[in-house]
Amino acid sequence: MISISLASYSPASYNLINYLPTFQLGPKEIFNVSNVKPRIEQLVQSRIESLPSIYERFKANRLCISLANEIKAMLKAHGEERYRYLVFCLVMQNCKQMAGFTDRVLWDMNYDRSFYVNQTNTSYHISVNCFIVYKE
Repeated sequence: MISISLASYSPASYNLINYLPTFQLGPKEIFNVSNVKPRIEQLVQSRIESLPSIYERFKANRLCISLANEIKAMLKAHGEERYRYLVFCLVMQNCKQMAGFTDRVLWDMNYDRSFYVNQTNTSYHISVNCFIVYKE
């Protein structure tokens, strides 16, 4: 494992971890969605309950960013190496209108996973789409 500091390339203060090639074509353990999805559902439920009863777009904006970061951290803490985690979060006003989401991905059906979490209250609708992709 090689650690590279990005201080000179980016204003972000984190280290990028590059794994040396192992010539491994599959993961040691396949990511199990059923272990992490209930925890993410609880997180989204607790966040939507803490929101005010009247929609505020600035709070929705901040919630969207913080929720996506928290969920990505939860997925990374789950522990499988060599997976890439993509989290799409949408926080919108509940106006009794329909919203449809679709995705099309090209991936390995044996190793890659995805799941959705949706929560709604009287003023807000939160939709989270998580992709877990094995990087070879």
